[in-house]
Amino acid sequence: MAARLVSNRGTEHFELGFVARRDCGPDPGVDCQVRLVSSSWAEGEPRPITITLGTLHLSLVQIRNLVEVIESWITKPVDELALEPLEAEIDLMFAPQDFLLLKFGSRDDTIAELGKPVLTVDYKIGSTIGVMHFTTDPTCLSVFVDSLKTGVAGVGYIPV
Repeated sequence: MAARLVSNRGTEHFELGFVARRDCGPDPGVDCQVRLVSSSWAEGEPRPITITLGTLHLSLVQIRNLVEVIESWITKPVDELALEPLEAEIDLMFAPQDFLLLKFGSRDDTIAELGKPVLTVDYKIGSTIGVMHFTTDPTCLSVFVDSLKTGVAGVGYIPV
């Protein structure tokens, strides 16, 4: 099962493919295949660029935190979504020397309508470093949250 957060245009997405549970201490983990799909507009039309970070050991506690943060925002009345933008930073990585940081909030280099947060994915895995961002919306976030819950349950944990 894959949890996919799609951009408003539908040409970019962030994806976690749930592979297996990892029982190790107070913060059990999940092995997830991580894919980022972006677009290059250099030739005047979008060309997909796919980056696969492989299977990473992610924190179940942080995945659950991500679900709670997004759910608390998307369940607000529509008129409040524009007044109270989604602002959050969550590092999903289990290993402290690496990071897979999801940042929700505005960016100076990105135009986004009110009520449509920008996701920035900032990562460092070993010596591989990168950043990707796109605008999403409450509907895409809701689908993402549902698929995160399904993914967590699919590897044998109690859903969020």
